[in-house]
Amino acid sequence: MASLIDAHPTIMELATGVRPQESKDDLALSLLDLANRERPGRTVLSEYHDGGAPTGIFMVRWDRWKYVHYVGYAPQLFDLVADPDEDRDLAGSPAHADMVAEGERRLREILDPEAVNAAAFAAQAARIAELGGRERILASADFGHTPAPS
Repeated sequence: MASLIDAHPTIMELATGVRPQESKDDLALSLLDLANRERPGRTVLSEYHDGGAPTGIFMVRWDRWKYVHYVGYAPQLFDLVADPDEDRDLAGSPAHADMVAEGERRLREILDPEAVNAAAFAAQAARIAELGGRERILASADFGHTPAPS
């Protein structure tokens, strides 16, 4: 498993020929290292903060599991080996409560989703205000997106 944050140590290694020092948490690793060594149990994080989304979305992936955390909403859990298309959300299953807790633990080991969500939406609100407000942005000829419903 790899993440976009693995690009930085990869580029540094390719540019300098020096293998970057591994972080103790395995968050950012050279793709060259990842290609040559298996990292069982490595946690990979993804997050999404669209201005039209009602909340931030955070995902952690480890081994066969994918845990999705929506700030203010119920989480999701998927077993990607048994269900690669993510058709069956296991988060509500008592038999998988330990994996839901493990996903939550892994996420919070990396960041505080409520704090990151609040900061992201505050930054978006400040930028919208800086650009003259929602209506001015929507009326702009430069606005090339479909606005989220109000």
